[in-house]
Amino acid sequence: MGLIILAIVAVDVGSRGFLRTSDDESTLQNETNFIMETIVKDLGKSFKGTKNNPSVKVPSNDTLEIRNRGSGAAFDLSNSKWVRYQFDSSAKTIKQQTCDGASISSEGKCSGSWSNPQQLIRNIVTACVFNFDTDTAVVGITITARAKPSENPGQDNPEVILENSVSSRSISR
Repeated sequence: MGLIILAIVAVDVGSRGFLRTSDDESTLQNETNFIMETIVKDLGKSFKGTKNNPSVKVPSNDTLEIRNRGSGAAFDLSNSKWVRYQFDSSAKTIKQQTCDGASISSEGKCSGSWSNPQQLIRNIVTACVFNFDTDTAVVGITITARAKPSENPGQDNPEVILENSVSSRSISR
């Protein structure tokens, strides 16, 4: 009788651990999908710029800046805004900031100040990597998240890696 009870308890403990790991992985997947969809949507609203005044900039591997069309005409720069996505390595988060059209210089840079950063996702393991190929106008995005970002991945610490390549309209040929 004791062996049967012990076997039932062992199965119960094992299944609870599996469910917790599955729940952690599902949460990470949902959060990572959300930020990826947000970035891709902003890239879809970007202007068609030029090499001198692009609508997509990658100042560093952990920062992506996108100039979006405003609510007005298709290429009305007066209503446009820059959106910045930046990986914060100390806080293990991706933050979003905006610069409205009134603060954008004629060179297409945010001449005013960026808004206060808004945290969009936590538990990012390594730098959220952005890259931009100016010849093909393709933006590459890689996001790696872990339930416990400071620990190695494993059964109790699931890891989610999302990669996406988006064709941008930021370079006119």
